[in-house]
Amino acid sequence: MFNKINKIILIFAAAIFTFILHLPSAMAYGGSDNLRVGIVYSSNAVNEYTLGSSSGFIAGTEENRVFTEGMAIDSSTIKITVDSDGIITYGDETFDTNSGQRLTIMSAGDNLLTLNGKEHRGGLEFLNAGNGKLSVVNLISVNDYVKGVVPGEIPSSWHEEALKAQAVCARNYSVANKDKHESGGFDVCTTIHCQVYGGVAAETERTNKAVDATAGQYLMYNGSLAQTLFFSSAGGHTGNAKYVWGNDIPYLRGVDNDFENPSDNPRYTWSKTLTTEEIEQKLAANGYAIGSVKGITSKTDEVTGQVYELTIHGTADSKTYKNDNTRGCFGSDVLLSQFYTVTPVTTPAATGISAITSTGKSLLADYYVLSGMGEKTTIQFPFVAKSALAQMTLCPQALAYRFDGRGWGHGLGMSQYGAKGMADQGYTYDQILAHYYPGTVLK
Repeated sequence: MFNKINKIILIFAAAIFTFILHLPSAMAYGGSDNLRVGIVYSSNAVNEYTLGSSSGFIAGTEENRVFTEGMAIDSSTIKITVDSDGIITYGDETFDTNSGQRLTIMSAGDNLLTLNGKEHRGGLEFLNAGNGKLSVVNLISVNDYVKGVVPGEIPSSWHEEALKAQAVCARNYSVANKDKHESGGFDVCTTIHCQVYGGVAAETERTNKAVDATAGQYLMYNGSLAQTLFFSSAGGHTGNAKYVWGNDIPYLRGVDNDFENPSDNPRYTWSKTLTTEEIEQKLAANGYAIGSVKGITSKTDEVTGQVYELTIHGTADSKTYKNDNTRGCFGSDVLLSQFYTVTPVTTPAATGISAITSTGKSLLADYYVLSGMGEKTTIQFPFVAKSALAQMTLCPQALAYRFDGRGWGHGLGMSQYGAKGMADQGYTYDQILAHYYPGTVLK
């Protein structure tokens, strides 16, 4: 009797276990901590999509990021279309997008969903984008979202401690910036405007391992989520938030960044030269007519070296840029950071300047005064030349300006190349985070 009862119990337990294993994946996405990731929207929205799932589908609705199951669809492929009135047709069913709810479709098993052949975790929501088109939002758990972010933001071949630090930063940023795209019906997008999200196609074994190893961990400051901004390279020192956004944030203050290895960092230093004509054209394109450029001056944070004010002086007017605009004033791909110096270029490199001596012409690399004995003395402009009869002030007109800089990005928070350098030197991910976000606590 005892063995028979035990056998019945084991069969019953096995049945329950099997049932649990085959619960629809929708069950795993029933929490309000899910993210809405906009994957198709705006000008990319179209009229028709093809969904695939080898285990069939479960269609339902989503409200406040919580999925409510509706009906099962026993098919491996379904088409989803919308008409001009916002009525969606999927399979043999219809859904009114004007109802205030969201049509959401999940895989009926543990399989991934495909949207026009591209794999996705979680569920897919379909929203009326107007003009007979549908936007698509990925309803996904935070951890699964981060798996699709980390390899898009940092090379998966880097040290695992750097990957873990990036995972925590990505997780923090996603939750702290929910509703960033509220007007579009989702939380975050898939571009650098938020974080680069490549979905399942971007995932790697190493980055997934780093995400899982830090699952549920967040960086906090005074009990609130920290804004864990990150960027590519600092070139020696990170920046201060007050010189980027104009307001001070205690844990986004500049710290020494001697960990970056210049030999494996292509933008540790950089240099860009713009002619005065190019500068005038770039300003004019933004509505600033300053005439001919007469000079450029800058103000720099003495501690970080961060440029926080840049003024272009012209014959008709002057234009001053402040904080982050000192990086983007000429376009997003010209000045790579706020860490740079400005040097006037007064002669074309190809021609140079020559001086006449008693023995002929001498080509000068810079401006010099030559004595009768051929000795050269560097001129510091403005230069005043005096004789018995007259005095002349020399101040050559610059033909271009050279910007010599360090690093790439806004400079706030964690330098990714710095995190790599710290990890390579034996620091752990929590030590990396503590360095770049001083005063924060990992929980």
